[in-house]
Amino acid sequence: MKDDEAAIYDFCTELHEKKFVSDSTYKAVLEGLCERGVVDLIGVSGYYTLVSMVLNVERHPAPENVLK
Repeated sequence: MKDDEAAIYDFCTELHEKKFVSDSTYKAVLEGLCERGVVDLIGVSGYYTLVSMVLNVERHPAPENVLK
């Protein structure tokens, strides 16, 4: 994994597990993204969580053409 990808992965993982990110994690992801990019990353991560929760509660099955 490239350094910028690792920083994004660490940021999202820490955000979901701890509900915040450390200064060092924030700084690492900010080096690859501008502040707006960090806010967009938070938004995408939150939206993915929302969609996942809705699908899990609804117990929405996978499409028939998806391999199991």
